Amino acid sequence: MSMAATIRRNLFWMHDRLRNDSRMRKAYDQTLQVMGARNPATERIVRRQLARLLDHAARTCPYYAALQGDTDLSHWPVIDKMTLIGNADTMSSRAFEGQRLHEQHTSGSTGIPFTVRQDPVKRQRVIAEIKATNEIAHYPSHERMLYVAAGVKAGDFSWWQQFREDIWRINVGVNDTEKMREIERFLVRCKPYAIHASASNLVAILDHLRRAQVPAERLSSVRTIITGGEAVPAALRQGLEEAFGP
Repeated sequence: MSMAATIRRNLFWMHDRLRNDSRMRKAYDQTLQVMGARNPATERIVRRQLARLLDHAARTCPYYAALQGDTDLSHWPVIDKMTLIGNADTMSSRAFEGQRLHEQHTSGSTGIPFTVRQDPVKRQRVIAEIKATNEIAHYPSHERMLYVAAGVKAGDFSWWQQFREDIWRINVGVNDTEKMREIERFLVRCKPYAIHASASNLVAILDHLRRAQVPAERLSSVRTIITGGEAVPAALRQGLEEAFGP
């Protein structure tokens, strides 16, 4: 781990300890524990957290009211994004009405952007879980990352937030040649440790790098690529390994 990342990481956890009584660190450690070896202790954590989640949903969301007290997950409906959008009022929790909530926006890749609202405690747990799962994907938190997305609004992340985490966001559109050039410049000049992007954005980035004939040695800083939400074809995986290494 680089010195800069180590300093940022230590400051982050120190701030969490002083301001939040290490709430995020506890969630981070618990996530790593649960996603590691399964044993009776982790099974108890999973059952307890699931029971709390189901109870919260049934008590505070009209859509799930009929399932109050039912902890058998197989009895709960499987829903998709369109169901969420169509039933937003009855699926929204009433527990946080009138409170200031964090809004997280999806990219709108399905054609309809979506907003998820989180209270401060949930927001902190989400951040902890992201850091833990990234660690499992071989990305140490606070190493430099290029985050490529279609739905990151200009005002969603301040320069200070990006500097503090060393995660730099570039929002791209369809056939956005100028943004591809910006991504190329960032990869070559800023030398990120990781890239976070959807498979379709990775295809666009790879195609641009090939057309620009960027030599592999100028991209050698990238050690981890994180993607999700879409399948990664074998040809894309092979192309990424050729461009950035295995």
